[in-house]
Amino acid sequence: MIERYSDFRRITREFVSESYDESSEKLRVLDFDDTLANTTERVIITTDGGRGRKFISSADFASYELEPGESIDPVVAFEEFNRVDVDRADPVPLVSDLFKKFAGPAGTSRLLILTARDQSAEPFVIDFLEKKLGIENARERIDFVGVSSKDPSAKVDVIQHYLDSDPNINFVSFYDDSGKNVRAVNDFLDQRGFSRERDQRDIRQVIHTPDGNVRLVNSTNNDNIYESLDFRSLTRRFLKGVVS
Repeated sequence: MIERYSDFRRITREFVSESYDESSEKLRVLDFDDTLANTTERVIITTDGGRGRKFISSADFASYELEPGESIDPVVAFEEFNRVDVDRADPVPLVSDLFKKFAGPAGTSRLLILTARDQSAEPFVIDFLEKKLGIENARERIDFVGVSSKDPSAKVDVIQHYLDSDPNINFVSFYDDSGKNVRAVNDFLDQRGFSRERDQRDIRQVIHTPDGNVRLVNSTNNDNIYESLDFRSLTRRFLKGVVS
């Protein structure tokens, strides 16, 4: 818990100091599920050669391996993700607090929620931001893009579009629970010349720990990225003091 609020205080200090730098333009990008919000929508796995169904969480799906007789029917697998059950969704601690800071009166950054969900989920996500985070007129202040894909390149393409459209952006932050997405964005920003040394980027993987806490792992270095949210392996790493 102490580490969680230490992260919050440090990032908030950095954000406040950046807000007074009018010469720079910043793009802050956040994933939605398991990054900004804990949601209840499930992925539908087709079983028994197409005769049955299995429901699994989005977090489990990130590392799920199909068993014999199982398949993914693209027509039905992600149908629950076309909407968000806002009443049952909860803000992710720490990340949601930071997001409210980014969206507050002092914020000068461009904010983008970038998700693997379909674009049809936008009104539900906006409703979540307003009802659960208390952000007024969220649609006017926050962009939403649903790429309808779990391929990391889909998110990279959107970030590339934003940078190509506004060459004045000289700082990018990216928060996501998926190690594959974090690694892909890291590599892309390397290619675009966003320097690690000159603090032109803030790349963090959102980790939900076995004890129920949330950690923001500084993943500017690809060595700190975890490809799977396997709680047993994460626990071993925490006990060894690897995650910092």
